[in-house]
Amino acid sequence: ATIPCLPSAAGENLCGRAGCRCRWGQGFCWLLGLCGSLESGIIRVQGAEKMILSLQGCMAAGKTTAARYLQQHATEIHVSFEDNAAVVQKVKERGLKKDVYEDYLEIQRLYILHEIQRHERVSRYSNVVMDFGAEEIEFYTLDYPKAMGKTWEISGPLKRELAMLRECMPDKIVFLEAEEKILRQRKEKDGTRSRRFFDFYVQSLLPLKREWFRGREDVVFLDTSHLTSQETGEQVKALVGKIFAGV
Repeated sequence: ATIPCLPSAAGENLCGRAGCRCRWGQGFCWLLGLCGSLESGIIRVQGAEKMILSLQGCMAAGKTTAARYLQQHATEIHVSFEDNAAVVQKVKERGLKKDVYEDYLEIQRLYILHEIQRHERVSRYSNVVMDFGAEEIEFYTLDYPKAMGKTWEISGPLKRELAMLRECMPDKIVFLEAEEKILRQRKEKDGTRSRRFFDFYVQSLLPLKREWFRGREDVVFLDTSHLTSQETGEQVKALVGKIFAGV
């Protein structure tokens, strides 16, 4: 597997680090710990062929429950759980506000950097399941402003970062879906989720997410509306097993 520290077409040292010809510039690859070699500027992860899957879907559809089930009952798979605590802390320390354009761009740079580092950590494993992956950061970066009613230009200012993020996309996505009334029932039983954000998510963000992922060839949908937590875990395990086996 390769990590996106690629040499520029002209071979110039844009990174600024001795021996690196990274085309991203401004030391971005060095911040990731992925500065390229003198020979080619490409970092290679040693090991067997790997496949990365991502568990994606609606809030309260059973994604994290399924990931925990896989961790317990499919030990041959490395499960990487979403953990953005470090980014949230940085955003808080710097006083960044996601409803301010310049701050939003900087917040998403932090999330993208964090996700690329996460991808680098799991690249040593053969079979990986991500509790959300790079596809979630790409979707959120580009579509969250739309959910807020903003018409911000995002792709241009974050062109370099998004290009690097897209090198970290999973090979396949399993999207867990559920009926809205079921999602709301599950939310009522889960005190960890803010009611206000959940309502915003269901009404404004979820329709955009469904549109983003529906129809893609790399996405498999699983409706968990009438499944127990145990059944969700079992069905996800069976589906993931078939995907890894190439069935």
